[in-house]
Amino acid sequence: MVTNISARTNDAIADHDGSALARLIEAGEISTADVVAAAIERAQLVEPMLNAIVATNYEQALELAKRSPTGAFGGVPTFIKDMNAIAGQQTLNGSAALTHSAPAARNDAVVDMFENLGTIRLGRSTMPEFGLTCGTEFPDGTATCNPWNSEHGVGGSSGGAAALVAAEVVPFAHAADGGGSIRIPAAACGLVGLKASRGRIIGPPSDESAPINLVGHGIVSRTVRDTCAFVAGAEQLHHDRTLPPVGVVDRPLDRPLRIGVLYDSPAEVDIDQATATALDETVSLLESLGHVVQPVATLVPARFVDDFLLYWGTAAMALQLGGKRLVDPEFDAAALTDFTKGLARYAKRRAPKIPGAIRRLRKANEPADWASFRCTDGSGTAAAQPRASAGRSAALSPHLT
Repeated sequence: MVTNISARTNDAIADHDGSALARLIEAGEISTADVVAAAIERAQLVEPMLNAIVATNYEQALELAKRSPTGAFGGVPTFIKDMNAIAGQQTLNGSAALTHSAPAARNDAVVDMFENLGTIRLGRSTMPEFGLTCGTEFPDGTATCNPWNSEHGVGGSSGGAAALVAAEVVPFAHAADGGGSIRIPAAACGLVGLKASRGRIIGPPSDESAPINLVGHGIVSRTVRDTCAFVAGAEQLHHDRTLPPVGVVDRPLDRPLRIGVLYDSPAEVDIDQATATALDETVSLLESLGHVVQPVATLVPARFVDDFLLYWGTAAMALQLGGKRLVDPEFDAAALTDFTKGLARYAKRRAPKIPGAIRRLRKANEPADWASFRCTDGSGTAAAQPRASAGRSAALSPHLT
């Protein structure tokens, strides 16, 4: 039976986004305590249907609300994805392998950032094991449900965050993305999901110790305004000097942009008609706003997909073989899911190819030479003309992919 799951009610949160709530709290028009209490009631109402929460800290949140936290989102309730260290709590990473792990001694940098922005943490949101899958389903047959249709999935790996925001429990929630883990659940749940340039948003030290740092932290939100405000606030707390500052984006641009559009997937798969139509509409909208939209060829080599798959498997293999050293002394490799074990076997069979894959991925990760960026319309060095998707004519508008 299809069920729509919504926590919307006539309370202190109403239908405000996080930016509006923060302003109302600062102006004294609503209280932090009322907003937090409303979010807790909303969570309790829908969680039996959503299955989006790993653990809660409602009592501590209510106590913190009495102190009226300040910051860009002072007093706004949220959830943290179950992959970041929170003082006094286990970090399970969606895995039974960490059931007996010790509580964290301190917050990691991401959790501290959310606290410094003034948010009030209500708990931890669900994710698949170590974020290795793009769906938030679990070995016991349970899953985090999509609020728009309880028979559909939420995507992953930030699935719990997306479900809680889409169900209107909180206006936004922490999410993280290595290969689509913000963008996929945002798309599945009708939310705003931005993976900023890596390094722009601070991450924990564990992100930086990987052979290739793929992970970017951020939020899933219901409004573009909240995502823009989050990036601006995070930038004030941590600015990577290798990247130009974004600043506060709170109004339309006063100039047209040149936008490159990819409509051939690096994986050489055809997009479905519904997606193609939506992308055509997006291109048309951008052009109607005065922007110049031009098709471009893929910026990664043909081996990129195979290399990424091998690196994905390498991460699983590292967990299986070195989880006690890399993650926690109580790590139980036997409790890993069959999916993770299968990925690890895939990498083991191809172990001699791993160094080459990592080397090529690192090269692909180097900053692009945007000065030599060329489009496929002849304005500069010609790139390969994208092929038409199955069942569609190449004469149609170019696609975003």
